[in-house]
Amino acid sequence: MVVLSWLWAFNAFAQYWIYFEQYAYGWLVPFLGGFFLWRRLGIYSLKNGFAPVATRPRDNLKGALLLILLAACVVPLEYARQKSPLSRSLVILIGFNAVIVTLLCLGWMGGRKLRREMLFPTLFFLMAAPWVTAIEQPVTAGLAEKVSAIITEIMHWLGIHAKRNGVTITMKPGPVGVDEACSGIRSLQSGLMYGVALGELFLLSVPRRLLMFVAAFVFAVFLNVCRTFILCWQVDEKGLDILAKIHDPVGGVMSMILPVMLFGAAWLLRKEEIAMGAASRATLGAVARPVARVGLVGSAVVVLLAGFMGTNGWFWYEALKVPEQTQPNLVVRDSVQKEPVSEATLKILQPNPEIGHNVFFRSAAVGGREIGGYYFFWVPNAANVYLLGHRPDVCMAGVGWRKDGDFESIKLPISGKEMDFYKFMWKRGEKKAVQLWGIWRNGKSVEINYRDLDSSAPVSWIELAGKRGSATELVSINIPYEGTPPDLKTMTEAMNTLVQYRGQKPAK
Repeated sequence: MVVLSWLWAFNAFAQYWIYFEQYAYGWLVPFLGGFFLWRRLGIYSLKNGFAPVATRPRDNLKGALLLILLAACVVPLEYARQKSPLSRSLVILIGFNAVIVTLLCLGWMGGRKLRREMLFPTLFFLMAAPWVTAIEQPVTAGLAEKVSAIITEIMHWLGIHAKRNGVTITMKPGPVGVDEACSGIRSLQSGLMYGVALGELFLLSVPRRLLMFVAAFVFAVFLNVCRTFILCWQVDEKGLDILAKIHDPVGGVMSMILPVMLFGAAWLLRKEEIAMGAASRATLGAVARPVARVGLVGSAVVVLLAGFMGTNGWFWYEALKVPEQTQPNLVVRDSVQKEPVSEATLKILQPNPEIGHNVFFRSAAVGGREIGGYYFFWVPNAANVYLLGHRPDVCMAGVGWRKDGDFESIKLPISGKEMDFYKFMWKRGEKKAVQLWGIWRNGKSVEINYRDLDSSAPVSWIELAGKRGSATELVSINIPYEGTPPDLKTMTEAMNTLVQYRGQKPAK
């Protein structure tokens, strides 16, 4: 039951390990957590001896029924996760479900002492879970802005021209980003995990573990400052072309330095001697006591397996009914001036390379304004569900724009076809702009609650086979203005100047 609960949790976590680079460290967490559990079991045996804790079966009807209830939670939680795969709160709840199951079973094995001893390594598995977006976005975006401000000041001290716009530092050769706008400081989450893990590895006291946590935070920010300084310095010396060559190598070196620095800090904070026991089969046999309600425990296993397979099977069956869209409904007009999208943006979004619509466009046709924007199309792919995580309220804030009013849902006629868009009002310093943002999945507009950073509209999608209905189309344009914002007629004209509706029906 414990193994199945964690397999379910890691299945939910792994989607973030795969599709979000800042959580790639999650692959290490199960192995580290397993080692910590094994070692803690040895320490427990060393403290309490190898005498069995009980020879009489533990008859715990309430605990067995609670285990069945926790197993039954797979149906509502997995259903909700499949319908709203971007809700990180649901993923964290699945992780906590596994934690409770583990602690309950540990209590049966060795009582409160064993459960208390295993509390930390059990909770450590949650380090692999994604942060709630409402916490992650302001923290990482805020830190990225602080780093860009520090680098700009350093450049000024060195007599180098630099101007900051959000997390972008404009040098004479061109702009340098502190990090991709939607990611913030990518090393922060992994650094905090390293700090917590090393505190456990050296069995540090609670105050010293807190010091390790603070050190991880400080080191991650410091190394990001160093990385950004090196990039800006090289761009000033050798031009913007050097950025593509050294961006990843410099980032890789900093990522390797971070755990080394934290290991050194943990080594300095360690005790002189670390008393550790060696876990073994004998240890497991000694601490374990039989449970009288074996039949009910087995029922919990059956409920968990049946609930997971049944829920996913239902989504798989429903997904087969969805027609597959392979061509976009919109197309960028030939009259639009097209510019290449940055490699960093393409690396994050990974749009379909076979569809020639991945362009950045400009137009001065509407009231003399230069209008910029993006158009992307993704053919059906299992990873498309996570595209909804790249939202204006997250990404625009990451590059220094601030909301200048609430968002609004509007309808614009595109080549005579009425389509749903969201309107956002932004300001950055003295600059103001209206952003029109539309996203469609399989030809249908996707509704997102932009007031809640941890939610998305229900999406009929399944990781196993439901990618058929995941074709995604996105258009976003920014209309700069001074004084009065553009009216609906102007926004309609701007959008129609850039794209037209082709109306390709999904293939059956």
